Amino acid sequence: MSFFSSCIRIIFITALAFSLCSGKAPARPVRKPPNCKDYKGRFSRCNNQVDPVCAKNGRTYYNGCVFCAVALSSKIPIKFWHYGRCK
Repeated sequence: MSFFSSCIRIIFITALAFSLCSGKAPARPVRKPPNCKDYKGRFSRCNNQVDPVCAKNGRTYYNGCVFCAVALSSKIPIKFWHYGRCK
């Protein structure tokens, strides 16, 4: 009987380990694009916080404030693509 219960334990532990390891990675929280209205008129006070923003034009901007400064002053529309460096 002890052999049988040892096998059941091993099977249970193995199944538990596989179920914990084979699951999907936890989803990252979804961040909203920078709201350029919040930055309007205070671009001279953009901070040095590194939080890269990738625009649809393929350029990486230092942070949301810098992205908004360029987007609002540009004659060509610059759209947000994602957070992080452009590839």
